[in-house]
Amino acid sequence: MAPEPDTSLFQHTVAFTGRLASMKREEAFALVRQHGGTPRRGLTKKTGVLVVGELGWPLLSNGQPS
Repeated sequence: MAPEPDTSLFQHTVAFTGRLASMKREEAFALVRQHGGTPRRGLTKKTGVLVVGELGWPLLSNGQPS
């Protein structure tokens, strides 16, 4: 049997930006809520985790986030 994944990161305010590859945004929000977190569509001072989806954050010419 596979070990349970660590979901402690979900117990914060989790902000999402960009398009998610493996699920719809509402599914991701529900997953965060299931684990005691608060999902958001944008950054705030309370953001503890940022999930960056496809085209979600501009990159510099060297590939690093801006």
